[in-house]
Amino acid sequence: MSQDVTQWLEEIRSLRAQLATVQQERDEAFSESATWRDRLNAEMQLRVRESALLKQQIDTLASRELAEQADGLGAGTEGSGAEPKANTPISAQLQEALNQLTSLEDLREFAVTIAQERDRLRQELQAERQAHQDTRESLSIALGDTIDLLTQRSSSQ
Repeated sequence: MSQDVTQWLEEIRSLRAQLATVQQERDEAFSESATWRDRLNAEMQLRVRESALLKQQIDTLASRELAEQADGLGAGTEGSGAEPKANTPISAQLQEALNQLTSLEDLREFAVTIAQERDRLRQELQAERQAHQDTRESLSIALGDTIDLLTQRSSSQ
């Protein structure tokens, strides 16, 4: 019977040692998971801040682009002060689109789309300006030729 008790005591010691090892491993796992949770939270906060900064930069660039477009379009008109009011709905649409962005990838895609649209509009504006300049030159030449013809007719009469 003494041997049975000794065997049971050894079994209890062995189980206690295993329990202590398992508890230590559990505590280490909890500690490691807390560390990873902290790291992930810090990373998430960093991403949120980056996203907010990028949205702010996009808003700033979009506002600047709209102002440049208004300045560029308003340069040929006779002092029309209505350009900023005309851009207000576009700005509201842009703000609404920005508010719908949920991830950094969406924000990047939106920025690329805006940049492509800006480039396309710039090219169209440049082409329109060039066409306007060509038309102006053609009309000036035609007017000059007409004046020369009228001068020649009046001289010959």
